[in-house]
Amino acid sequence: MNHPYVYSMSGRRPATLFALFAAMGFVTFGWTFGAPWFALAPALIVMPLVLYTIIANPTYGMRLDRQALEIDRNGNHRRFLLSSIDHVRMTEWNDGASVTIHFKDGTRELLPHMVLPSKSKLHEVLSAFGVSIKED
Repeated sequence: MNHPYVYSMSGRRPATLFALFAAMGFVTFGWTFGAPWFALAPALIVMPLVLYTIIANPTYGMRLDRQALEIDRNGNHRRFLLSSIDHVRMTEWNDGASVTIHFKDGTRELLPHMVLPSKSKLHEVLSAFGVSIKED
């Protein structure tokens, strides 16, 4: 692959907006029909968090080129040189996969799931850039 691969995700997604409207609808419905406060508490706690996500718009993602793999967690950038990577291990779990970078010096780095594309796309891109992949 000659050009860099870039993946990014924004906090302003349809699922985030849906979560805000669902929580607001739940609270409105519960308030209208006299639900006790403890039934409304989860939605009341979630609403400001989701609203903050929409306003602050955190971004997550990764960039892979011939020299390095870069990850970005809302401004927290990490750069890993491909020459220092021994292999990448993908471990399949019931709720997704975890991805760990194993370096030639014996250290490891677990990548946060939010910065990665789907497992199949990640596998394809890492292979195209010559990164060794091991799967569990």
